Amino acid sequence: MVSRFVLAAALAVVMFVCGTSAYLYLGSKQSKAAVPAQKPTAATPRAQALSLPGTLYLAQSGALYSLSAGRFHQLTPEAGWTMPALYPDGSKLVAVKATRSYSDVYVLNRFGTVQRQVTTTRRGRDSTSATTTGRSIRG
Repeated sequence: MVSRFVLAAALAVVMFVCGTSAYLYLGSKQSKAAVPAQKPTAATPRAQALSLPGTLYLAQSGALYSLSAGRFHQLTPEAGWTMPALYPDGSKLVAVKATRSYSDVYVLNRFGTVQRQVTTTRRGRDSTSATTTGRSIRG
């Protein structure tokens, strides 16, 4: 019988010879002609930015911002503004202006200018409530 060591060595030699010959054979089948790189005839397309319709209103660090057409616009100074909401018809904003002493609801135009104050909170006391019908807010 053939020893296991001799069998393993013979199989290793056969694998080496087969692998090397396959590598050389396939390497000889490649094209020798170098193809010159072609220059692009048109500008490469740029990735399109995500574009969503409409405007998003948000509050950060006490200021109100709008996000429209991929750009942020600061609507109000950093003065305690929070919780912006758009009127159902989209014509105005409602937001809360909060300080240590009070927080009141204001109506603003879509550019951040205060149109009117809806509630008036007395110092240190929150007296804002909704009417029984829920259609308006009284201060």
